[in-house]
Amino acid sequence: MNVRRASLLAPLLLASLGVQAAVRLAGPVPPALGAWLPHFRTALFMRSEQYDGLPADVGHYIVSRAVERVEPQRTLYKECERRIDHKKKVACALTFAGLDGYGNAASWIDGRWDWFSPPQVVLPPTPTPGSTWDARHWKRGNASHRSCEVVDDSSFCDGGIASRCHTEFPASAVQIAQHFCPGIGWVGEDAFAQYEGGHVFSTFTFGVLLDGVPGPTRRPKPTTDAPRATH
Repeated sequence: MNVRRASLLAPLLLASLGVQAAVRLAGPVPPALGAWLPHFRTALFMRSEQYDGLPADVGHYIVSRAVERVEPQRTLYKECERRIDHKKKVACALTFAGLDGYGNAASWIDGRWDWFSPPQVVLPPTPTPGSTWDARHWKRGNASHRSCEVVDDSSFCDGGIASRCHTEFPASAVQIAQHFCPGIGWVGEDAFAQYEGGHVFSTFTFGVLLDGVPGPTRRPKPTTDAPRATH
């Protein structure tokens, strides 16, 4: 199925796979959460990748990220990313915002929506530095344990925050920091993954344009450290 056709069929796929459950997560947004939600429709940014300390793939490339509401009256979004030099490579997430916070309900993989059970919370209803939460998640029959915290973060702006989550899989560990600025929302991310044998994959973003306007510029360095696999 090509990308355009997948996009056109997305509403039908969502309905057939139980989007009603995700819709229930999307509701009234607590005022403390509203300032951190996406306030843009498109973002263009650079992503840099390294594997065991050396540039991976092409080293760094430009990514386009589009945000659209799945339902006009609900804070339910489809967020899709694609490399502009690789138009057929698209990754999408179904995200929600409501009384349970802001997070991921599903990801688009191999032409279908795969659901997180329970959904992954990225920001709690009141994103206060020091807030923590954790949960055991299932997707495609695979289990993982995810623990998160909100931290003060000045990587992109004064008064910013980061959602820092550490996920343990049976043979790997992944740590992701997503950066947010007040009144703007998401502005960048860092990710580190460690696999069996000690191999490490890392990525971070920089140079974001939000709806064609330069966004906050990344300051000194990512906030996360490489995770350690415990299995």
